[in-house]
Amino acid sequence: MAKFAVDQIVYVIEDSGDEWFIAGSEVKITRLDNTEAYVMSTEDETQTRWIYLNRLSSDKVAASRRLGTVPEGAISPTDPGLAWFWDDAAKLADIKGYCSTYDEIVKRLGAPARPQDFAVYRTIGAVSITLTLKARSQEEADKQADALLVK
Repeated sequence: MAKFAVDQIVYVIEDSGDEWFIAGSEVKITRLDNTEAYVMSTEDETQTRWIYLNRLSSDKVAASRRLGTVPEGAISPTDPGLAWFWDDAAKLADIKGYCSTYDEIVKRLGAPARPQDFAVYRTIGAVSITLTLKARSQEEADKQADALLVK
């Protein structure tokens, strides 16, 4: 097994089940014991964890595709052609009581969220109004409000 040192930059060679520590991830060793290293992501210093030494290499290894990253040439989860799929998945999550799980999955994948109520505040002249609109994001709700309030 390779010899490692604190403050050394190394590479993860086996996925650890965590999106920040997939094969190919560059990490910095902050603590060591006989079998594990406490590492910190070089991309996000708030991401830390213990990893077995046999999952690390001082040699650069090929990176795995990061969770939620669209492979080159693939269809994005936000593609309008997939709207029906996300609508059906959201309905199924609602029916089965998996809303929080579904919300976490789509957030990590960069997919559209379940429709929910958003408050939109607008002032027209001297009148302030609040609209409650169903949308997948605040940005989408703002666009709906602007379309409704066209002068």
